[in-house]
Amino acid sequence: MKWHTHKLAGVALAIGLGSSPLELVSILAGAVLPDVLDYTIAAGSPELFARLHRGATHWFGWWLLATIAGVTSVLPMPFDGIVFGLGVGGVSHCLLDALTNSGVPLVLGRRYPRLKARLFNTGSLGELVFASAILGIGYLHQQTVLSYGYQAFTWFKCARLSPYSLGALCF
Repeated sequence: MKWHTHKLAGVALAIGLGSSPLELVSILAGAVLPDVLDYTIAAGSPELFARLHRGATHWFGWWLLATIAGVTSVLPMPFDGIVFGLGVGGVSHCLLDALTNSGVPLVLGRRYPRLKARLFNTGSLGELVFASAILGIGYLHQQTVLSYGYQAFTWFKCARLSPYSLGALCF
């Protein structure tokens, strides 16, 4: 996926989760962080980047751990929201890359097996159509929130208040 698709999906996720501005920025950063890490580690070498890209930085496990750490309140505020956002953005990035022909690794430290849906090639018309659909869904969701005045996943935000309230119902 191209960066604009990752960022667009990050915005749609942030809207859907009813995120705070800090979480929105963190989700956007997390949505491109796996590629930024690959570019940084490769230090400008196209050959090294080609070997590293969609390797360890694109493994779901790292991003799921960050998301869980942000949700369970093991971190003090505002770090919980930042780590949560980075984790959600990273998971989003990996899910989107898993839709392409190249996919993402299922096992840390191994290039194969890979999770890949092969729906389209990166940068193809299929990705553009998919990105447009994400934009449309995000817009419709935002209009629904503005019209009816509710926040999606309110239970999720309430559960983040305390590790002891994870099973509590919040209204």
